Order: sequence, then C-alpha cells, then structure tokens
Amino acid sequence: MSESGSESDTAASTHETVGAAPALVEVRGLRKQFSIHQSLLRPSKGAVKAVDGVDLDIVAGETFGLVGESGCGKSTLARLLVRLLEPTAGAVRFQGVDIARFRGSRLRQQRADMQMIFQDPFGSLDPRWRIERAIAEPLRAHGLRGRSQLRTRVETLLNAVGLDESMADRFPHQMSGGQRQRVGIARAVALQPKLIVADEPVSALDVSVQAQIVNLLMDLQERLGLTYVFVAHGLDVVRHVSTRIGVMYLGRIVEQAPTETLFANFAHPYTASLLSAIPAMEQGRRHQRIVLSGEVGSAANLFHPRCLRRQQRCEVDDPTLRELSPHHFVACHFPLTSRTDRVDFLATATHHEPGLPRRP
Repeated sequence: MSESGSESDTAASTHETVGAAPALVEVRGLRKQFSIHQSLLRPSKGAVKAVDGVDLDIVAGETFGLVGESGCGKSTLARLLVRLLEPTAGAVRFQGVDIARFRGSRLRQQRADMQMIFQDPFGSLDPRWRIERAIAEPLRAHGLRGRSQLRTRVETLLNAVGLDESMADRFPHQMSGGQRQRVGIARAVALQPKLIVADEPVSALDVSVQAQIVNLLMDLQERLGLTYVFVAHGLDVVRHVSTRIGVMYLGRIVEQAPTETLFANFAHPYTASLLSAIPAMEQGRRHQRIVLSGEVGSAANLFHPRCLRRQQRCEVDDPTLRELSPHHFVACHFPLTSRTDRVDFLATATHHEPGLPRRP
C-alpha cells in the first residue's frame, strides 16, 4: 500500500465490516523485513519484505483463513501475531493493547491468551521429553504445581484431543504424526487461550488424518470458544473451517472476503489461480487449471508480471486494498467484478486436465 492515509482508511473500513463486536486482534500497517547477508566484507545485500503493510481485524470466535503459495509471508505473519517475531514496523493489538509493549512477566501472562500450533508436530516437541512433560511445561510456567495436579490435567487434555491417558508416558518418536499433532493441540489449549494461530497444522499429515485433525480443531473451537487464524497453502481445507479468508501474495493481502463470497465471487486473478488448483472430484469432469507463467516478482512489482489481466497502469500504480462489495476487499485495478468476467477469464486463462477416470 503506497499511501499511509489509504492504509488507515482501509483498516477502519475493514473493521466496520467484520461485525459490530470489537476485534480481538487488530493488525495495523504490519511489516517485517529480513536482511540479506552476503559475506563478512559485504554484510548486507538488501532486505526481503516478508510482510509488507498488512491491515487485518480478527473477531472473537471466528476462524480467519490465510492462504497463498510458499514464500508469500503467511508463516511470518502468523509468528508476528503471537510475537514470536518482532515487527519492523506497524502494530498488533490484542484486546486493544499493543503487544509490543509487553515485557517480562506481563508478556508471559499475555502468551497464555495467544498460542500456536506448528506445521511439523515432531519438530515442535523435544524428543528427550515424555509427552507428559511436553504438555505440562506451559502449565508449570504459568504457576500450576504439584505432580498429581499436573498429571491429572495432562490426562484431561489428552482425552480432550482424542488420545489415551497412557500416551503421557511415551516419547514423540513412539507416536504417529497424527498423534503428535494432537499432542501439539493439547499443549496449545492447555492454558485456555483466546487465540490460536495454526500454521499449516495438517500439511505434514496423511490425507486420512487431515480430516480428523480439522474436525478436532472445529470441535475444540465450539467447546472452548476459541478464535483461530488458520494458515494453509490450499483453499480446499480452508473452505471447510474458515469464516473469512485472506489471500496473501508477496507479503500483502490481495483479497479478503467471507468464505462463500470468495469462492462464489472471487475478484483477484491470483485468487482464481489458487481456486483452480483444487482438484475436480466429479467423475468425467475436466479440470480447469490456471498455470501462472513467469517467476515470482519482488514486493516492488507485486503480481502484475504474472497476471493475465495486466495493463500499463499495473506497472506504475501499486493497487491498494479497497472494498469491492460489502465485506469483500481486493487489491487489483482490474478485478473480476461479474460472473461474465469470471467465466471469460477462466475460458482464456485455463488449460484442461482430465478428471478422475470413470469406473468400468
């Protein structure tokens, strides 16, 4: 977003559309840059803009889906939300308070309300610790003492995520990937947080297990009143769990809308390409797939080098996020605004792949 005034206007407008209740999390102008180190003699070659001016509101009780291809900044944004990374600029406000202000015990107290589920369940668990200790660690850090109390609480959490109490005595390598991810979920809900950021929580799991984990997350949300930010590569899983979806490209959100609105009335050409990547499941149906040409650009030129609808204006004027229809925001000078636009775009942009073979 090129102008600070337009950023603040968009943020205020977005907040008005997500509901009458105040946002649990407010993100304003959030940026994160990583320096590129070349050598000792030339320590800095520049910087990568991993997150570049994100404005976002997340309302209590909803699931906000965040999607985009690898390298778009989804995981960086997820870590900024729970302050596992410090922002270069901008603010993350939780219940109206900027979390960058917290230090020491106040920050530890805040972390009880903001937890994270990681993509790799094995990498997020200490292989030397039994499961009981892994789940009990956050409880100890926040004041729960007593061996019997901790054991009882751990067993309750294991049951809540569909695991037997005997799992408490195992090591991570003695469990399957799905079981380890259930342990990660148990650890995340142990302190009864208000917000859970799930960074691709099912992408490392078998397809048969993915549905079980997604259903578990939805069940826990209903029982515990949780708010989720659900990060994923593909829109198929996100559609099943999300209230709203933000589509991210090169550190920016290029489209944001309620889930069914995004699927029915997608407006950004990049969103169309992500939707086309969802396989066709009906027998005999031919799959329309949009294959983007060219390399991923830099944050200076954004999407237009790969866009099939680009025009000269796109090369010189950076599009900002604007409201296309109620609750629906898009950063594109030439969005797909009608069904005719979408049909024509798909007809010219896609090539056909065969659907599933018919049974003999």
